[in-house]
Amino acid sequence: MKNRESNLMVFRLVESDNDRTDVMKILQHLVEDISEKDVLRTTRLGKKSVDVVRPLLIKLKNAKIKNSTMRNVYKMKTIADKFAGVGLSDDLTKEQRQEYKTFVEKAKSMQSDNKENFLYRVRRPVGRWKIIQFQKNSLKQLSQ
Repeated sequence: MKNRESNLMVFRLVESDNDRTDVMKILQHLVEDISEKDVLRTTRLGKKSVDVVRPLLIKLKNAKIKNSTMRNVYKMKTIADKFAGVGLSDDLTKEQRQEYKTFVEKAKSMQSDNKENFLYRVRRPVGRWKIIQFQKNSLKQLSQ
């Protein structure tokens, strides 16, 4: 995991010749004090296809930058229309993705079993996920 701890995955970002520029716009929207030097590499994964948007792997300078980016990922809702629907995620191994998926399924089943005013979400850090219980009413108050 050490070699992946400073990596980010970007999903549903339309492929273009200036992927790096688009990535910088997204990252600067999330973290104000990020520079070109902090992004070491951007790479599209998989074979190029007309009808599939390939995920983009971003290699950052260090894990601190990645963590501050992930802390601000909620700001993606306020980004320009060009980037609407774009998702950011940790770079996970297959085993970690499977483990995360089981946590999400468990949280969804807890949500459907619970008739109270609670939401269940899986929270990080990577590999030490927890299911957190939120009260629905408090979330509505925060967003208003």
